[in-house]
Amino acid sequence: MTTMPPATAGTADDAAAAQARERALRLDRTLRAEGARWQGGLSPVALGLAMTDWLLNLGTSPALSCWLATRAHDHGLRAWGRLVQELTGRHTTAAGAASPGSQAAQVTRDPAAWPVPTWPYAAWAHAHLAWADWLREATEVPGMAPHHGRMVGFYGQQWADMLAPANSLLNPAVVQACVDSRGDNLLRGWSHLLQDWRQRQAAGLSMPDSSRLARTPTTALTTVPAARPGNGAAAGRQGPVPEPAASHRPGVDLAITPGSVVYRNALIELIQYAPMTAQVQAEPVFIVPSWIMKYYILDLSPHNSLVRLLVSCGHTVFIVSWRNPDAADAGLGMADYLQLGLFDALAAIGRLVPGQGVQAVGYCLGGTLMAIAAAALARPGVLDVASGGAAEPAAAPLPPLRSLTLLAAQVDFTEPGEIGVLIDEAQVEWLQDQMDRQGYLSGRQMAGAFQFLHARELVWSRAAREYLLGEREHASDLMAWNADLTRMPAAMHGQYLRQLFLRNDLAEGRYCVDGRPVSLRDLRLPLFVVGTERDHVCPLALGLQDPPAGGGAGDLPAGQRRAQRRHRQRARPSSPPVSGAHHRARRGRPAGAGLGARGAAA
Repeated sequence: MTTMPPATAGTADDAAAAQARERALRLDRTLRAEGARWQGGLSPVALGLAMTDWLLNLGTSPALSCWLATRAHDHGLRAWGRLVQELTGRHTTAAGAASPGSQAAQVTRDPAAWPVPTWPYAAWAHAHLAWADWLREATEVPGMAPHHGRMVGFYGQQWADMLAPANSLLNPAVVQACVDSRGDNLLRGWSHLLQDWRQRQAAGLSMPDSSRLARTPTTALTTVPAARPGNGAAAGRQGPVPEPAASHRPGVDLAITPGSVVYRNALIELIQYAPMTAQVQAEPVFIVPSWIMKYYILDLSPHNSLVRLLVSCGHTVFIVSWRNPDAADAGLGMADYLQLGLFDALAAIGRLVPGQGVQAVGYCLGGTLMAIAAAALARPGVLDVASGGAAEPAAAPLPPLRSLTLLAAQVDFTEPGEIGVLIDEAQVEWLQDQMDRQGYLSGRQMAGAFQFLHARELVWSRAAREYLLGEREHASDLMAWNADLTRMPAAMHGQYLRQLFLRNDLAEGRYCVDGRPVSLRDLRLPLFVVGTERDHVCPLALGLQDPPAGGGAGDLPAGQRRAQRRHRQRARPSSPPVSGAHHRARRGRPAGAGLGARGAAA
């Protein structure tokens, strides 16, 4: 009888156990991905941990629990007293009228012009506002982890917004509309609801598409003569898309600044816009928008186009149009976006406009990537940049960056804005399982997350307006662009969430490019940082918590000439530039080639 040595038997058993464990983990990931489809992509683990934290801390705070019970009893007595007074006609104040910005004023066009609501709406509105205040107090329990406290408070607010009286048929604005139109508003609302349902079915969506903020969903058209359909390089959408409306169509009404595609690789198309002036500035402007959105956010209607403004002022403008990835692109990571989207585009600009520096502009996620690239280029040493083109000539040194403008771009994720309430390790793991299954994060999922953050304005108020009042929102260029959805590769989005959102590697100097960490402190060039105070992704204070030496910070709203807009500005003088080694491509020219022109430009 042949026997196996004990060591060999143990090794075989361990290998079999490891394989069984891996199969079990794969099955768990599959089950979680399937469950995520029916749970809106929200992790029950993350919510369960937050609720457990809240319940345990509340359960060990008996005095606070008694105070909350007393508060609830007082609110209930006052609500009952108000109801009795209204039934008996003794309550004659206008306290029930909706005030601008209140829950009850969500759907009215002019909240201040509402009549005094009648019974039972006034009593319900007051009781709801009192309950919402009590719910906020109940979720503020000492001892909770800060993130769990924000999560519990956020979900409590979601319940309060969903159950607001303004979302019901008793809303005075809805009642008045029913009287004035003899119920026609409800018929129109039902028609709108059916139309939206059919539209979602035509698009192949099994769940409500919360990203539909306009009546004009459009296909992703690049609008320059040499460009192909798609978000940059050709890519399909998820199922058929309804025909766009007669207005706000890309290539017809939007993104019509003349230009052409001058470079293309597997991930991007680089667009150069045609000059509009007899002479142009020597140094071109290079704009990198976010790949979470279509590039023409900066080239909407002619009166609302940053690109057209720059070109009309004599600038040569280049902009990146990103490929809309599908399941085949699941493995694309942050390094691919940096190489193919930024370094390759910079190399192409250097060939088209030789001997000149570049004025770099990054918008949203594109600004984060641009900051990473600028820090890598400013880092001492030689940057190993391989060209992503299939038939590229010998690569010249990358053109130097003369300035860096960041538009609503986040580089420090210490406090990642309102969206941070939805992001933690459990949620990212849950989302990663879903992305691994389908290969990407869909535009519907991204838009749903953003709408979830502002459900009062973007879900319930809009639903009441369209389905109860029967009024459609007026389409705009921004709404049409917002309906033009994109996707994000699974690998890239997972790396972005973990390395930047969760670990904050970029701000803390741990993010690696070419195998070495980069630091924003290496930046020695003029900075112009634009942020908005109420941005739910990148609020003003988080764009650059402390601008690097040589930079400045300011915040400007779009269209600052409008009377209702305001801005603040802060500036710092530049520090002397720091000399460093020239960065050149891996397959670059001899060390001395091109230095004369580069030095002259400097």
